[in-house]
Amino acid sequence: MSGKGFFKSLFKTNRKKTADRLDESVACDLPAFKENLDEIPIDDDAPIYSGISVLIIEDSLHLRAIMVSYLKQHGMLVESADNGQDGLTKYLDASKRYDLVFMDIEMPIMNGHEAARLIRQSGVAGAQTIPIVAISGSSPVIDANSEFTLLLNKPFDMNRLLIMIHMAMRRSS
Repeated sequence: MSGKGFFKSLFKTNRKKTADRLDESVACDLPAFKENLDEIPIDDDAPIYSGISVLIIEDSLHLRAIMVSYLKQHGMLVESADNGQDGLTKYLDASKRYDLVFMDIEMPIMNGHEAARLIRQSGVAGAQTIPIVAISGSSPVIDANSEFTLLLNKPFDMNRLLIMIHMAMRRSS
């Protein structure tokens, strides 16, 4: 199987878009979003958020590569970092602005909680309101006072990733 064929096989998803697919993947209060998931326009052939800029901060090289490749296939501009310190440095770079951040919670050098807190306190335009989606293999509680906007539990499929992007972008508008 060619490299392209291998990655394409990883991204085959069940396109069923219902609230019950969110179950344990979204561990926060989202009643407004659960009602309208059938209206989320997800189409494998057309980018739904073409041009948005995403920063993925994730220490797993495998997961990071899959996320970057998949989001690029959907027309997004994607950069990544492998720990919270590098992610914070990229976020603070004055020449770049991101629309959305995916942040692993448990990482070496600087964890996701610390990096997200420093992003929020940075004074960079939009830092207080940018959606920061926590990625976690455990089930931490994300409350209204958290630095995170939403929680995406591992493992997740690519359909869940797109739903999470839709929810995060709706919250930021």
